[in-house]
Amino acid sequence: MKLSRQLVLLMLGVIVLLLIVSLAISFNNTKQFVENQMFSHAQDAATSLGMSASTAMKDNDEIIARTLVDAMFHAGDYQQVKVFDVHNRLLVDRSLDVKVEGIPGWFISLVELELPMGEAIVMDGWSQAGKIQVISHPGYAYRKLWSALIDTFKGFIISTLVILLVSLYLLKRVLYPLTQIESQAIAISNRKFDPIDPVPETIDLKRIVEAMNNLANKVSQMLKDADERAQQLRDKIHRDEVTGLSNRQHFNEVLEHRMMSSDSSKQGVLALIQLYEFKKFNDEHGFVAGDELLNKTAQALESALDGMQSMHIAHLSGASFAVFAENMSCVNADSLAKSLSSALTTLSGQRPGYMDVGHIGIACFDGGQTVTELLSMADAALRDAQIDSANSWSVYQQHADESLAIRTASQWREYIEMALDNDWLVLIKQAVFRTDNKAVLHEEVYLRLLEDGDPLRMMHAGMFMPMVQSLGLAASVDRKVIEKALLMLSDDHDGLLAVNVSPVSLDDDDFVNWLDNKLLETKDVAGKLILEFPEYGIVKKLDRLKSLQQRLAPTGVQFSLDHFGRGFTSFAYLQSLDLQYLKIDGSYVFELKADSENSFYIRGLTEIAHGLDIIVIAESVESEIVWNILPELKVDAGQGYYLAKPA
Repeated sequence: MKLSRQLVLLMLGVIVLLLIVSLAISFNNTKQFVENQMFSHAQDAATSLGMSASTAMKDNDEIIARTLVDAMFHAGDYQQVKVFDVHNRLLVDRSLDVKVEGIPGWFISLVELELPMGEAIVMDGWSQAGKIQVISHPGYAYRKLWSALIDTFKGFIISTLVILLVSLYLLKRVLYPLTQIESQAIAISNRKFDPIDPVPETIDLKRIVEAMNNLANKVSQMLKDADERAQQLRDKIHRDEVTGLSNRQHFNEVLEHRMMSSDSSKQGVLALIQLYEFKKFNDEHGFVAGDELLNKTAQALESALDGMQSMHIAHLSGASFAVFAENMSCVNADSLAKSLSSALTTLSGQRPGYMDVGHIGIACFDGGQTVTELLSMADAALRDAQIDSANSWSVYQQHADESLAIRTASQWREYIEMALDNDWLVLIKQAVFRTDNKAVLHEEVYLRLLEDGDPLRMMHAGMFMPMVQSLGLAASVDRKVIEKALLMLSDDHDGLLAVNVSPVSLDDDDFVNWLDNKLLETKDVAGKLILEFPEYGIVKKLDRLKSLQQRLAPTGVQFSLDHFGRGFTSFAYLQSLDLQYLKIDGSYVFELKADSENSFYIRGLTEIAHGLDIIVIAESVESEIVWNILPELKVDAGQGYYLAKPA
C-alpha cells in the first residue's frame, strides 16, 4: 500500500476516533443538561401547583384539586402528576406513556434518561395539608438530545471532509518528491540520470532528494567511464590510429566472417586501393604530411561510399586501403570502382607535382573463393591497374553469378514485383539458444526468394535485397515478411519470432502507418514479434527508430539491434533506445578465443547491455569452442550453424 494511502487512512482513523470521543462527551453533557432542565421544570411545576392547591387541600376539596391538576397537566409537558393528602392518601393521579414523535425508537431505547421528580409540600398555615409530586415528560429532552446529536454529527462530517481534502492536497505536495524519487530510481536502472529539480523544502525529503541526485551523478559518471573504456578497448583493437578506419586485423575478421560464415551472403566485391609512391611522398614532405594525406584519403573514400549499405572500409597499412562491399553483385563492380577512382582524383591537390594519386584492384566474391584466394585476385587486379595508367582501376576477370548478371535494374524491379504478387517470398527459421540452460530463446526468420516460383531453387536475401533497397521496394518486401511472420504467430506458434526490417523502411510514412495499424489489429500476437534492425543502417535514423518505438509501445512489440559492432559508433546511444535484444556481429564471434582481445570487448559490451536490461546474443556460433566461451563472457544466448541451421 502506498505511503500516501497509509497516511490518509491513519488520519481518517484519528478523525473518526476524535469524532466518537467528541460525540460521547458532547452527548453526555447535553444529557446532563436536559436532565437538570427536567428537574427544574418538574420542581417549579410542583411548587406552583402546591401553592395553587393549598386552599383546596385545606378544605379537602378533591374536585378543585383535580381541576387544578388537570389544567396544569394538559398545559405542560408532564409525564406524571400525583397529589397526596396529609395522610399520604393518593387523591389525584395523572400520567402519560412516553411517546415521542419524530425520534427513532432505537434511540429512545438506547438512551435512558433519569426522570427526576419535583416534590412540593402543601401547607395549611403551619400545618402540612398534603404533598404533590411532578415528573416532567422526557419528550422534549429526547428531541433536544436527538437534535444535538444530528447537528454535531453533521458538523463533524463536514469538518472531516474539509480536513481530508486539505490533507490530501498537502500530502500530495509534501509527498510529490517521493514520486519523483521513485521515477528517478527507475530512470537510473534504465541509465537515465536526470536530477530532481526543484529540491523540496521539507528537510528530510530534501536530504533524500539531494542524496539521490548525487547518486545519479556518480552512477552516470561510472557508467560513462565504463562506456569509454569499452570504446577505447574496441578502438585500440580494431581501429587504425591515423585514419580512424578499421585496421587490418578487424578487416580480416570481417572479411573472413562474411565469406566463410554459413549464414552470410555468398556474394560481394573486394577493392584494394594503394596510393602511388607514398613512401617517396613521406620522404619529401614528412610523416605529418603523410598522415594528413592518409586522413584525407579515408575521408574521400567514406564520402564516396556514403549512403551505400554494408560497406566495410579499412586502412590496411602504409599506403594500402581496402573496401569490401557485402552483398554487391559483380555487375556493380565497375560502378564501385568508378566511385572509388573519383574519390582518389579529389586528392590531387594534396599531392602537388603528382599526376598519379593511386590505383584500385577489384575482385568479385561468388561463394567459391577462400579469403586468401579473394585477396590474391584483388591484388592481381591492383598490379594490372598500376601498370596501366594514372589513377586507373582493374577488375579481376572471373565467372560471376549468371542469374544476377542477366538482369538490368528495370528487369530486377519487374522480377521483384512479380515475386511479391505471386508470393514467391519464403521465410525460414533459425533458433536462438540460451547459454545457461540451452533452451530456445526465440527464432529468427530469414527471407528467401523462390527463383521463378520454383521451391527447389531459393535465392539468398543477400543476392536480391541490395537491389530491393536501391529500387525503393524495401517497405513492400518488409510488409510482406511481417504479414507472413504474424500469420505464423497466429497459427499457435510457440515462442517469439524475430524479423529483420530494412532501416530505409522507417522513412516510408505509409509503411509506418500500416505497421502500427497491423500490430494493433493483431495485438494478441504482436507481443511475440521482435523487429530487428541492423546497427550499421540504423545509427543515422535513431530519431526515426525512437519515434517508431514510442508509437508501437501499446502493441507490445519488441526491438532488437542486429550486427552490433560493425561500425565504430558510440555506445551512448544505446541508453536512448528501448531495446530488448542486442546481437554481437559475427566478426567478433566467428573464431573467438577465450583470451583474445575480442573476448575482452564482448565482456565489456555485455556489462553495458545488462545495465540496460538488454539480452545479449552472439551471432555466427559455428563451433563448440566458441559456444563454450560465451557463458564465461556473460553472453545470454547464441545463434549459428553449430546450434541449428535455418529450416
